[in-house]
Amino acid sequence: MAADKSVCRECHDEKEEQEPKSYWSSLPLDLRISILYHLSPSDRGAFNATCRSWNATILPLAPSTGSPFLDSPCFFSQNNNSTCKFYYPIHNKSIDNVDMPGLEDAIIRSSNFGWLLMSRFDLSLFFFNPFTKQKIELPPSGTAFRAMCFTTPPTSPDCIVFGLSTFSDDYVDIGTIERGKTDWHLEEYKNETRFRPSTHTPVFHKGSFYCIDLAGKVGIFYPNNSENKWTVLTRLTKRRCERVIRQNFLVAVDGELLAVLNHDNRKVMVERLDRTNGQWKPVQDLGKILYVSHGACFAEDAKIKNVVVYFPKFRDNIGAFYSTNTGKYHSVVGDFSTKTSYDLDEITEFGTWIMPNLDIVLEEQLTW
Repeated sequence: MAADKSVCRECHDEKEEQEPKSYWSSLPLDLRISILYHLSPSDRGAFNATCRSWNATILPLAPSTGSPFLDSPCFFSQNNNSTCKFYYPIHNKSIDNVDMPGLEDAIIRSSNFGWLLMSRFDLSLFFFNPFTKQKIELPPSGTAFRAMCFTTPPTSPDCIVFGLSTFSDDYVDIGTIERGKTDWHLEEYKNETRFRPSTHTPVFHKGSFYCIDLAGKVGIFYPNNSENKWTVLTRLTKRRCERVIRQNFLVAVDGELLAVLNHDNRKVMVERLDRTNGQWKPVQDLGKILYVSHGACFAEDAKIKNVVVYFPKFRDNIGAFYSTNTGKYHSVVGDFSTKTSYDLDEITEFGTWIMPNLDIVLEEQLTW
């Protein structure tokens, strides 16, 4: 009888092994990663809140490149010395203390095509690719530009660097230099209305340069218009709201120009320029993730209906984004959310969003 009970117990144990209990936490890692890849940033918070093992799931670094740098947006920030940090919000991965010699006392002015446009305290300018550590020195301008951008990769023969400065609300000074030229073209233009330029990078859109000011007004420079090269558009928001606009950014998306307004660390608004009448209209459904910062603003496709905005904001070194669907800031990992950004750390002049560019260029292309 004892033997029979032993056999029965073994059969029962074997049956339990054959029919294991199913838990969400036991879902295979590769399947969890597959699910996570297809979720929008705003849905990843719900994913991570399912259980402890799901909260620990992080998108892996791409192994195919053989490099720690990925083909996805990252936030590049400078430390107090010659080291820098890369943070990838989609993967919640950071690469710290990367040695970047030659960047001491340099400030990021603009970022695009995987290159940084930087300036030194002596007003000298240069391009720098933080992924290949290649550098292109620019001819001196002799001007302290307040906002800058460039049109194409600096190795491209049609690259133009644009700079805007002002010493009064009535005039702006605009400088441009083309690839292969040794001298800047500098000119002063009278403002039709008061214009105080923001330090955020301008946008080259449909052949013209768009600049935003501290009150949300947009100035446009038409380089190919011989008669009226500089004009100021209608403001983005009502005058009574000017005092609460803390940040404003411009970003070109699918042939259209968008503006991102951050009101007093609280509500974030996205507006689209109607080119037929020069007016701005609110955007509700976009299906894009917007990355906005001092040095760069760009968009990525996403399977979402609302608008998700990544600012250079962090909570305990973890990235945060704003969702127009919830009207809140959310952490990339975990279930943290807040209606204001007062509890978030922010990096401004010493950091920017950037798309990785691992292409090594020839030595002769490094001469402007």
